[in-house]
Amino acid sequence: MLSVRSPRLRLGLGYLLILVLVVVGCLPPNALVASAQGGAQVIEVSPIQVLAGFPLVAGKATVVRVAIRAEQPGRATLTVVFDGHDYRQDVRLQAGQQWVDVFVDPPHKAGPLTVTASLSGGASGQSTLDTVVVSPTRGLKIFYMPTDWTPEQRRRYQYDAIVPKFVELQTDFLEAVYPLPADHVEADYTTTPHMVRTNEKALVDAGGTVDNRALSTLYGTVYLAARRQAPDADLMVAVLPPDWFGTYMASPATVGLQFKLVSGLVLAQIGIRGVVNLDEQKPIVASHEIGHVFRLNDEYDYSKSPPKRGDRIDLPGYWVIRHEPKEDSAKMPTFNFMGAAGLPDYWVRSEVYSALLKAFTDWDGRSGLRQAGGGAPTGGEG
Repeated sequence: MLSVRSPRLRLGLGYLLILVLVVVGCLPPNALVASAQGGAQVIEVSPIQVLAGFPLVAGKATVVRVAIRAEQPGRATLTVVFDGHDYRQDVRLQAGQQWVDVFVDPPHKAGPLTVTASLSGGASGQSTLDTVVVSPTRGLKIFYMPTDWTPEQRRRYQYDAIVPKFVELQTDFLEAVYPLPADHVEADYTTTPHMVRTNEKALVDAGGTVDNRALSTLYGTVYLAARRQAPDADLMVAVLPPDWFGTYMASPATVGLQFKLVSGLVLAQIGIRGVVNLDEQKPIVASHEIGHVFRLNDEYDYSKSPPKRGDRIDLPGYWVIRHEPKEDSAKMPTFNFMGAAGLPDYWVRSEVYSALLKAFTDWDGRSGLRQAGGGAPTGGEG
């Protein structure tokens, strides 16, 4: 163990400490921060609401993802300028490249928008991206109506808990992947089930072929029952008990159905696995079936060998409300929500999101569209 025993040595160390403090006090205010940055620079800025590279929607939850490259660990302050506001965030730098997510207020109006990200010190450069904000032109008011739940099924499947949870999960996912602000999606439901008559459930013949006339009758009566309870709703979702399709349509793999002749109603079946763990309900059923209303097609094909279960996403995405990046990888394959049920994870791919933007906003299909990863560094070392 070292100890200071000599008075002369103690005096010398005291002078040295004073000298160090004086020198540090004379440094410019940002000198220590700049040193800690260790050659860090912003190399990319990407504002995302659903998918990277797409225009933003006024009022929708937004994150700005910033890619930073540093030569060594350190600390820095990241400043993002978005929609006229500055957002500052302290960053613990890692050697190499890292993403920093800055959650910002939603853009408030349509028009061109420039997003800038820079690190403190000024010598590390900044990245600027020009995009566009579009306006929603419509919303969705959805009414969920439990359909054909017997008293025994209500007892067995935790009816009072599972129906509200199902509505919550379906609505949250739809808000996340459709180009709509949260206040443009309204969801309501009833806990009083609508019961279907026996003759309305005779949907298949002895050979297992679906009778479209019987299906039309079923859809018509369920639609009218829901419309009486929610006359101002845009779409109705009939929430069916587990294995309803297997029992009445000889189709146990089916979990949802949209019938073109009655476009205002879709059928969505609660999954049996989600009865045990409510959070395991697949959240895509309503979004998938409502997607058919807006001319989105199924992306699975079981006639192929091996069967095709869906298309994987092709751009980085983000579930902003959950602070959850969405990327496709070998470890976690992520599929577009128009694929089959039971896949590892879901989001939306670029072609589908483009179609939804055209259906729900005033986007012209061209402006603001950029290659994902755009935003070349400018200034400083960029």
